[in-house]
Amino acid sequence: MKNVFKTRDPQWEYFMLSGLISRLPSNYLVMLKYELELILKNPTKYEILEELDDVILPLLEKIKKTRKLRICT
Repeated sequence: MKNVFKTRDPQWEYFMLSGLISRLPSNYLVMLKYELELILKNPTKYEILEELDDVILPLLEKIKKTRKLRICT
């Protein structure tokens, strides 16, 4: 899945993020955290137009909530 982000093809990234990656359990999402944050920090013009941040932010929030739960237990 990480190879999808290397393509920098925003439509393919959006499709994968919204269709497949968003359904992954948090323990798998954690493995993609770096790539997700990288897109947010340094998006291409086309990633901005594709509004990838609207898909990525909830995924990062899901990761954050899972980490908080682990810390509390």
